[in-house]
Amino acid sequence: MPYFDAKDRTVFSPVNDKLEPLFKFLEQHQKSLSGSNFYDDLVELYEYLDQVLKEPKILDVSTLKENDIVRYYNFDNGKFLIDEGIVKSDNIYKDGIEVHGDGWKQYVGKWFISEVIRNNQTIYKQEEK
Repeated sequence: MPYFDAKDRTVFSPVNDKLEPLFKFLEQHQKSLSGSNFYDDLVELYEYLDQVLKEPKILDVSTLKENDIVRYYNFDNGKFLIDEGIVKSDNIYKDGIEVHGDGWKQYVGKWFISEVIRNNQTIYKQEEK
């Protein structure tokens, strides 16, 4: 992970690629501006944005296979809970998956999938925010 040393701190490259131009700007101007209130505030802002803009790892639903168990967030009777369904066939959707239960089926968007289990092993678990 690239980084550079400013006057009173180490500045690390961003987790979010969208902040790469700002990181390069900070690195380029650190010799002349490091230590100034402006530069320190800019670094603080950069580090704050990098935290806020972390993109959670989202499951690539094309990797799901028949009989995978999918746990997902659902809103039922006024509260959030985690439901579970089974993949029954190849996925034909780009942004989600159809899961099945005992006499029911439901489409689940990839953003709501919290965990996938294949052959009794967790192959995906959503990162905590």
